Formats: sequence, C-alpha cells, structure tokens
Amino acid sequence: NPITGILVFPAEESGKMVVWQWNKEGWKKRACENACPPARSRYAFAFDAGTQTFYMHGGRTANRDFLNDLWEWNGETWKDMTPSSPLSKKASARMISFEGGILEYGGVTLENGKT
Repeated sequence: NPITGILVFPAEESGKMVVWQWNKEGWKKRACENACPPARSRYAFAFDAGTQTFYMHGGRTANRDFLNDLWEWNGETWKDMTPSSPLSKKASARMISFEGGILEYGGVTLENGKT
C-alpha cells in the first residue's frame, strides 16, 4: 500500500494532527482515529522510502512548550515510537532518510537558550 499523491502536514483539528492527501480524485482527509500526536509546529519530519513510513520528532505546542516525542505514520495510522530514554526536547531540527535509517540534525532547545 504505497503512499501516493501530495501530502500536507500539519493540519489541526481539536488539538490533533490531521493529514490531507491529494490525488487525481481530489483532497482526502486522513484523520487520526486512535493514538494521535498532539498538534505542533516547528517539528522535524522525514520519509523513509524503504519502509514507506514517515517519522516526526519534537516541535513546539501552541503554548510554545518544547516536545520530545517521536511518531511514526505509515499512511494509515500513527504510532508513538518515543523511547523509554527521553529524546532531546527540540524544535526546528531537520530529519533526512539516510542509509536505511533516519538522521536528525540541528534544531533549537530551551537548554541552549535559543527559543
């Protein structure tokens, strides 16, 4: 079930992430039904073509709080992949698919004084 068309991230409804997908028939809302990432901005995001999976880390809430969660989206459902060892709370980082994995770099944190 490959992901095709154009995807638009993020849209927000009731504090949850919503994905819109464009294909030849028009726009389709890919609403989150179960486990859903909280709405955010300035998050890191990458697509792993090998697994046809998107990954999203961190960002900031509407209240400007930093997030340190990690989410996976397979085109149908979101899955919380946050490890038991906390990830860095950061925003505005970049993620790329790299040699069968995901590489994240850069970003700002509350600890380094850049908000």
